Amino acid sequence: MAWATVVLHGDLNDFPLPHRRGAVAHRRGAVVHRRFIGRPAVKDLLEALGIPHPEIAAITVNGAPAGFDHRLDDGARVEVWPAAEAL
Repeated sequence: MAWATVVLHGDLNDFPLPHRRGAVAHRRGAVVHRRFIGRPAVKDLLEALGIPHPEIAAITVNGAPAGFDHRLDDGARVEVWPAAEAL
């Protein structure tokens, strides 16, 4: 089984994550470690965490800009910024 680290910024921290007990406070946002099977798309991982994709303005994977269709590899670091901050 593979895993990803997800960092949620801004208002995205307000969503009630199913695994909130596993979330760690971080100066930039909540850090969630999520296990997965195969190579899911970023969109699938974020929606599994309860983050609706219309609420998202920007995503990076391992520091590089990424789209919702980006396939995740084991050990990926996903950072997500809210649409509300893009206005």
